Amino acid sequence: MNKSSSIIEGIKSMGAFILWIAVVIGFIFLAVILLKGGVSLADKIFPYLVKISNWVTLFLIFILIPMAYFKKTKMYAGIGLYSASYFFGFSMWIYSALVAYIFWGLFALIVGLFLAGIGVLPIAILASIFNGQWAIFLNLIYLMALTYGARIIGMKIMKKAEDESYIDASREIEAVTYQYDEPIADAEIVNEEEVYGFCECGQKVNPSSNFCKFCGRKIK
Repeated sequence: MNKSSSIIEGIKSMGAFILWIAVVIGFIFLAVILLKGGVSLADKIFPYLVKISNWVTLFLIFILIPMAYFKKTKMYAGIGLYSASYFFGFSMWIYSALVAYIFWGLFALIVGLFLAGIGVLPIAILASIFNGQWAIFLNLIYLMALTYGARIIGMKIMKKAEDESYIDASREIEAVTYQYDEPIADAEIVNEEEVYGFCECGQKVNPSSNFCKFCGRKIK
């Protein structure tokens, strides 16, 4: 496994860990609602998430996406997009939990949380439709598009960067192999008789020697 593959697998593992953390936070959020009335708390948190999401979106559009067009920065762009998708997902989850709780109550929120935590999104979408809240419905769709769009595009960019890295490495190996596989015909062929001499006894001897080691004669 090359370095790029290790990075991608590490990011996927990080994403699974973040999802698990989100589920845990969801149950904490539920406990806060039950004990202290967390709707007002979420109302205070969510506007900050919206502002941060807007800044992250601008960063994706004007920084990360242009970086994806350059080979040296393509992998970093993919990692940035993929990582940002989890922040969008967290914002979407908080918004969905608020919508589900406000329109359909605590029971709907509990059902959504027990569906691996992600069930709050479809419940919030249905709640906004049945209550005729089309602006909320569009906001949910927008956040969902940001979340999964950034994740899918980030994965594709990372995969393309990995493929390009593999192709470049293969070309380098081929170039080195070709360099050391020059045809023998192009090399200088050395005559064995020019390297070694022969004694009068017929034995091949080293010309640097003064005497034949086989018969003892002096080499002329």
